[in-house]
Amino acid sequence: MDVSTAEEPAPGPAAPAPPDHELLARIETLLRIQALGPEPVLDFAVADCRIRLHLPFCATDVTQAAILKAGGIGGFAGLRELPVLVKPGATVVEVGSGIGVHTLILGMICRAGRVHAFEPGEVSFGILERNVTRNGLARSVTLHRAALGPAEGSAACGAFYPNDLGRMRLDLATPGPYRVTTLDAQKLEAVDLLRVDAGLAAPEVLAGAEETLRRCRPVVWLEVGQRAPAFAAAAGRLRQLGYRRTRALRGAAAELVFAPG
Repeated sequence: MDVSTAEEPAPGPAAPAPPDHELLARIETLLRIQALGPEPVLDFAVADCRIRLHLPFCATDVTQAAILKAGGIGGFAGLRELPVLVKPGATVVEVGSGIGVHTLILGMICRAGRVHAFEPGEVSFGILERNVTRNGLARSVTLHRAALGPAEGSAACGAFYPNDLGRMRLDLATPGPYRVTTLDAQKLEAVDLLRVDAGLAAPEVLAGAEETLRRCRPVVWLEVGQRAPAFAAAAGRLRQLGYRRTRALRGAAAELVFAPG
């Protein structure tokens, strides 16, 4: 029997563990949040405008987190498209304003003369109000804590997502604590752009806006994401009112601009 007396070679240093990308991303996010200060407010410049955006849920809300990670709103479709659609001094109605990203674009970059911002959610409306005031738009932006629908009334909360405030959905068929009004009830003298970001409720918003659409003939920006049935119903109603599709935004099949004629 052959017995070796040579010592076994000492093991080399252990290979370094692969980086934990998820942990690194969390640390990076925490450092960004810490840099915002106690408020927290993201201060950035875009299109020669200084914007101060209140992002209190940037650690949990997907939209606020994305804005924080990007350091601003440069990737938003509205930043590219709204200045094309909105001329200085225009009157704009925004349905589903959220925390006010597009509201700020309309007021500060497009320099709209009047923006009517509708947002029913209590949490989002509070952030929207702070962002409008913080950026000096209180005189040109009229805030409405209400949803737009087919008739005056109220609604219950159909769904609420703490990590995505913009996906909140109202149940228009069930009375509740959320005020519902119609665009026609506002009796606006002029509307140059109607931006509808109401998801499944887009057809109901347009049902309560028919008199305004016939009288003012605004351009309509319809954003319903990938909710095909809601989009088809809303687009069909617009076609009945004499509207035609003119362009798609970001190539999304369900985020389109309609114009009269």
